[in-house]
Formats: sequence, C-alpha cells, structure tokens
Amino acid sequence: MEIFMINCKLSGHLPLIIFACGVFYYCFAYILRVYTGVIYEPLVEELNLTASQFGVLTSLYYFSYSPMQVPAGVLVDRIGVRRSLLLACSIATIGSALFAFASSFSLVAIGRFMVGMGSAFAYVSSLKIATLWLPRKYIATAAGVTTASGMMAAIFTNIYFTRSLEQYGFAWTEAIPFLIGIFLFGLIALVVVDKAPDSGVEDDHKSAVSFTELWQYMRQIMLNRQILLIGLVGAFLYIPSSVFLDSWALPYLMHVKGLTLKDATNAGSIMLSGWILSSLLTGMLSDYMGNRVKPLIWASVISLVLSCVLLYGPVLPNSMLFLVMFLFGMGCGPHPLCFILAKENFPTQVAGTAISFANCLIMLGGFVFQPLLGYVLDFLQTEPVKGLAYSTEVYQKAMLIMPVTLLISIFLVWMIKDTYKRKE
Repeated sequence: MEIFMINCKLSGHLPLIIFACGVFYYCFAYILRVYTGVIYEPLVEELNLTASQFGVLTSLYYFSYSPMQVPAGVLVDRIGVRRSLLLACSIATIGSALFAFASSFSLVAIGRFMVGMGSAFAYVSSLKIATLWLPRKYIATAAGVTTASGMMAAIFTNIYFTRSLEQYGFAWTEAIPFLIGIFLFGLIALVVVDKAPDSGVEDDHKSAVSFTELWQYMRQIMLNRQILLIGLVGAFLYIPSSVFLDSWALPYLMHVKGLTLKDATNAGSIMLSGWILSSLLTGMLSDYMGNRVKPLIWASVISLVLSCVLLYGPVLPNSMLFLVMFLFGMGCGPHPLCFILAKENFPTQVAGTAISFANCLIMLGGFVFQPLLGYVLDFLQTEPVKGLAYSTEVYQKAMLIMPVTLLISIFLVWMIKDTYKRKE
C-alpha cells in the first residue's frame, strides 16, 4: 500500500486516482438508483405490485437519500472523505443484499431505503475530493465529469442488466450491485486518503469549523434565498432523470410508443448519452464563459420544448424518437452547475454541507414525483391492467408533471445570481 502511494505521488497521478475513486462510487450510487427501472417487469411480477406501490418502492431511495444529504455533507466536512465513503459503501452494500435476497416486500423496502442512505454520500464526496485535490479552475469541469460518469454508469445498467436478465435471469441480475459494492469497499479502503501526503496542507476535516460555527452556517445555508432557488431549479431540471429515466421511461416507451424492451432501453441510453455530452460541455463552457446561470437558462427552455415533443408530439419513427431523446438529454445536462452555484455561495470549510443541502433539494424531486406519478396513474386508470400497461391517455396526463415543472424552472432561473466572479 505504502509503495503504491509513493509511486503514485512520484508520477503525479495520485490526485486523479483518488478523484476517480470518488467518481466510481458515484457511478455505483447511480447504478443503485436506476437498475430497478430496468428490472421493473420481473420485480413487479414477483412482488405483485401496482403502479403506486412500484413508485413508492423506487422512491424509497430518495426518501433516505434526500434528507441524508445534509448529515452526509457534515460528516464529509468533519470526519473526512475516506471514513465517510467507507461508512456509506457499507450501508449501500448491505442494502443491496437485502434488496436482492429478501423475499418479503417490507425487507426489500428496507434494503431500498438503506441503498439510498449509502448513496447520499456519493456526489458530495466526489466534489469534496475535487475541492481538496484538484486546481480550483477545474471544479466545474470535475462536476461535469462526475455527472457524466454517473450517466455512463446508467447506460451500462440499461444495456448490461437488460442482457443479464435475458441470459442469466432475475435472481443473478438483482445480485450484481451487491457484488460491485463489496469490490468498491476494498478499493476505497486501499486508495482513498484525505489529503496529499507531505503536502504541508492540514487535513480538511481537522481545520473544519466547530459545531457551533457549523450550525450557524447551516442556518445561513437553509435560509439563503439563492440556494433555495438553486435547489428548486436543479430539482426541476433533474426530474427527467429522477422520475422519468429512473422509473417510468421503459414502461412509457413500451406501452405508449410501442417500442420493444431492447429499443426502449436503447432510447433511454441515447438520452443519457446526450446528458453526458451536455454535462461535460456545459461545465467547461461555464468555466470558459465565466458564467454559471446562462447555461441553466438555455437548459430550462430546451428541456421544456423537447419534453412536450416527446410526450405530446406526433408519432415518430424510431430514428426521430431517438434524436428527440438525445436532444432532451442535452437540454437537461447543465444541471450540475447548480452544485457549483451552491458551493460558490459559501466558504470552503462548509462547501460539502452547502453542496449536500442543494443536492437534498434537488433529489426531493424524485422523492415527491416518483410515487405521485404512480398514484396518478392508478387514479386515472379506471380499468384493471396487467403490470404497468396503462393506456396512452393515462400516461400522457400523468407525465404532465415533467413539462409543468420545467416551465416553472424557466421563471425561477432568472432570479439566480451568478457566482463565478465571487469564486476566488
């Protein structure tokens, strides 16, 4: 271990390697978030779920993930990234085991809740590592890379888990996250450290503010009008992922657009590809332009238009539908800038707490609207259906949630003040 660290230090690669570990854990959290949407059919059949029950089960991830953001940020600031990630990975891996091997709905629900709790540390830890190890001018780019990597993990989930279902069955497929968690725990234990050895820089968690000062900062953060606006805009821009892609895209595309499982999975992956490209480009574009807000304005308008085309436009051939999905993902991609806006509103000592509070607000979108959409589907569907095969009209009315929230974000984003000039 010591020789490995020395070699990394001499080669100058240690910061990137440690940042990569944070990104890998964020990818793991993303797999945990979205794989229930891929295995929804055998999962619904095995547990005999309605749409509202399926929505509640998947939203339990956000039920723990969202409120855990602030405690996660505090822990990252106070005890350091290494111990925070080890704790988080342990919780997520145990939750994955419960979800995979339990036979009752209550135990599966507890597993899903634990998965969300462990995943809550992922994004804030990754950005905290970037803050500690990377030059400040690359922070927005690092946020884009982290988000893009998570989206790539979601594409991997769509493709590999679908193939695994076909070749190896449901039992093996739902156990895959548990095995990944065990591997990641060992990787984090071997590689992640809280500061550069012999850097002359004090451990960030040792120089962190006192708990009294932290509570004062927390009050400032929670009552800050700007961070509330940032959180709401981020939540509404993320609903196409947290609500649509995570849970409802495959059943919607299959039962409304008439796609096969394979084509629906490809469409979701194409949308994620657009999101990845946009996250990378807009992070770098924001640093180049010296502006955080303008890309969010463009994102809100483009996302609204394309969501309406996707949900209420004419029937399109698959090639055109895939193009709409790709552009829709491109439109939503700039949302990681919300985390940078949150970070740049507050001192470095509480950067993790500010980011995590913003993420709490952003992820509330999934917590609120995932089960709400399921309840609306069950309420509007007057005739019994098998699985999630609701009618086109019912799906279109329920999906109105997406364009309405994107429309609201257009009005809110104009009230956000840019922070780029204040970041130094």
